[in-house]
Amino acid sequence: FCSVYCCTWNVGDESPPEERLDKLLGVETSPHPDIVFLGLQEVVRSEEWYEAIRLVMAPLDYVLIKQRNCWAIWIYAFVKRYLLPAINNIESELSAFGYAGIMGNKGACSIRFEICGVNVACVSAHFTPHTENMDDRINDYRDVVKGQTFRDPDVNTLMDHDYVFWMGDLNFRTEGLKKDQVERLIASKNIKKLLEYDQLGKAMESQLAFLDFREGEITFPPTFKFDKGTKIYDSSKKQRVPSYTDRILYMTHNDFALEHNVRLDEKGRKIPQTSRKKPSRGGPSVSNCGVSCEAIEDCPEVKLLAYNYLPEYVCSDHRPVFAKFEARVPSSWFQLPIKFIQPPMSVHPVDNDLNFLYVALDPPPLTTEGLANTRTRSRPRQQQVCHIRASSNDALVRHSSMMDHKHSKKPINPAITLKTNPTVPTNSSQDDSGGKKMEAQLFEDNLLRATSRRLSVSCEGLELLHPPAALQVRGRDWVSVYPVGFYNIWKDGLSSVFCSTSFLSDKDEVLDKFVEGSMKRSEKMDIVLDRFPPSDFHDKYDLLKGKVDSSILQRCRSGAVQLVYFSKFKNCPQGYSDIIKISRPKSKEL
Repeated sequence: FCSVYCCTWNVGDESPPEERLDKLLGVETSPHPDIVFLGLQEVVRSEEWYEAIRLVMAPLDYVLIKQRNCWAIWIYAFVKRYLLPAINNIESELSAFGYAGIMGNKGACSIRFEICGVNVACVSAHFTPHTENMDDRINDYRDVVKGQTFRDPDVNTLMDHDYVFWMGDLNFRTEGLKKDQVERLIASKNIKKLLEYDQLGKAMESQLAFLDFREGEITFPPTFKFDKGTKIYDSSKKQRVPSYTDRILYMTHNDFALEHNVRLDEKGRKIPQTSRKKPSRGGPSVSNCGVSCEAIEDCPEVKLLAYNYLPEYVCSDHRPVFAKFEARVPSSWFQLPIKFIQPPMSVHPVDNDLNFLYVALDPPPLTTEGLANTRTRSRPRQQQVCHIRASSNDALVRHSSMMDHKHSKKPINPAITLKTNPTVPTNSSQDDSGGKKMEAQLFEDNLLRATSRRLSVSCEGLELLHPPAALQVRGRDWVSVYPVGFYNIWKDGLSSVFCSTSFLSDKDEVLDKFVEGSMKRSEKMDIVLDRFPPSDFHDKYDLLKGKVDSSILQRCRSGAVQLVYFSKFKNCPQGYSDIIKISRPKSKEL
């Protein structure tokens, strides 16, 4: 399972509170969530909120993979750093339906991505206010569902996603009671009776809105409207009736685990499926009832762990509401397609240009590291493949399991040294014919090998993994250079270089920097390519090269950098390098 934390708060045009936001962000105690979604409404000092959030999340090794706003409505998505290789197809959308139907004072923004092939979407919304406008709120919901579309053909709409989390100030009110009556029910803790007058509950029961969504049991008092800075419900002349305006709902498909919804081409590669208009089943309830197939009776897709409010944050007239989930993801998945070949030196001089090589793998290898909170059920040994586990230091370094060279189809050339990062295990051999001893340090990734024509792999006897479509390297793709430990994947880059679509030639002198020896460069090329066994789709991969100017490295003050490949077409990362240490002359150290 992957842990997910959602929190929504209408901050009422206020600055961040003086107290830290650890509890708001769900990280006040360990273990921390794998994924954090934060939705804010009525934000007028967005930079102040950004900084207050960063002060909490950056030291805990979270990465902000996307943020989006529709005027004062904001949504942020964070993942732990070690999860970055499992995240793909990051997108965002917005809907504005305020004044004149186009202004953004009311609306919704969403973020979606894939984690281990599971499509996840989260919405932060602010619907039309006032008790009498229930029909407008229902139309707001429908406008978001119909109006937000994404470029991924498998998940063109919100309702196509495997998991959808919907939070925000939905503005549904308590209808049919006066303020003093509601306060008496709150004082007597008769929440069940109070919810009989909740507009959202009635709309869902009548199937007017949020069809197939579920909500956790509400055991807390209404979160609106308070006098700011107090715990007193509205004492103004308007005497607004306390209401549950701030909500978190969720819905799930389970198509990622079921073969009947997967469409394949003749070679077994996954192709877009027909859009799903309804979920394969309704979202699971808190009691985990209504499973869709016997194979997952003991493992429902989403389990709600907690649903509550945070009364300690009193600066706004609303109170924050949070929900904690466990969401099921496959225990193995394909890595991102771009594989960087590490620079030759373990520590790179800051005054030298940084040369690097990379290749677009098709299919990419299965991941062998993974989620901190993954709980793997016991299964027969022969049914288990590449389990997901986090590295000991949570660093984003993908060291795949070594493969014994006796399984390699290509012979090892013993007359060369392939320079590698020394943290990667290597095998060695000697040159007895040339009278000169040289090490051949070769290693291979644990790539997915075709064991059948359809190229599918069974994970723990349940999920079937099918290779994704190949990444087309384009001239407007780019590689960004980040200081190690970066926080915001869209803002923290030192610089970017556009990728070349020209392939590395066997006459290129760059090969001399990666492979030592006096042999021909064509032989050096073969040595580098030996790391990437052929697949059913490629007999031989093409190497591409890039260079980072030394002036960019000199701007880095963290002592190390990381390269990230971005696809222009997908507009999101498609590969991460290992950490590259850089050194400065002693006279230039700060």
